[in-house]
Amino acid sequence: DRGGGFGRDRCSLYSILRLCQAHYSEGVVGMDLLTLQQEHGIIEEAPLVEPIISVYQEAARTGVHRTVHAAEASGAHSVQRAVYGLGSERIGHGYHVLEEPEIYNKCLQDRIHFECCPYSSLLTGSVKTGGKTHPIIRFANDRANFSISSDDPTVTGHHVQDDYALLADWGLSEDLMAQANLNAAYSSFLDDHGKHDLLKTLKEDYAR
Repeated sequence: DRGGGFGRDRCSLYSILRLCQAHYSEGVVGMDLLTLQQEHGIIEEAPLVEPIISVYQEAARTGVHRTVHAAEASGAHSVQRAVYGLGSERIGHGYHVLEEPEIYNKCLQDRIHFECCPYSSLLTGSVKTGGKTHPIIRFANDRANFSISSDDPTVTGHHVQDDYALLADWGLSEDLMAQANLNAAYSSFLDDHGKHDLLKTLKEDYAR
């Protein structure tokens, strides 16, 4: 997970990719990218610049999975850049994608996965208020491909069970939470065998 300063961090970006490649068999299966580029007073995520483009292209070629933070601190077009420019398989957060219906509908159609973190979204100011108007509730009602995560409990002070409880307070049903967990399994970076086993276990548990 690499922050800004990508222009001077070419070696660091490639070293992160090399670590993923070297330890893939030990369970290091993917890389994440967090970039914040300021252009004309506007913060943008997922910029289409070197060396990010080359690193993500090589990651895809060598089987390293990719996720990118987008539409958390910036607008919907960062999701478009992350997915269709950098080849990201999942989007970290993505709440502001709702600001551009055309991009959002494309993500729904292509089943782009959004990694959503309720408490974090409020603590960072990415989303101003919770409740029924929160983007996660919209994702759920639209049957978007999203999951529920805690982001960083050591920073936020909240673990994932707190995030589920918060969503319950906002009115998210248990059925939609279960679907979010299935979404997470479908969009996980497990191999096909591991994904099949996880989905089988979840579906059996939910059928009880």
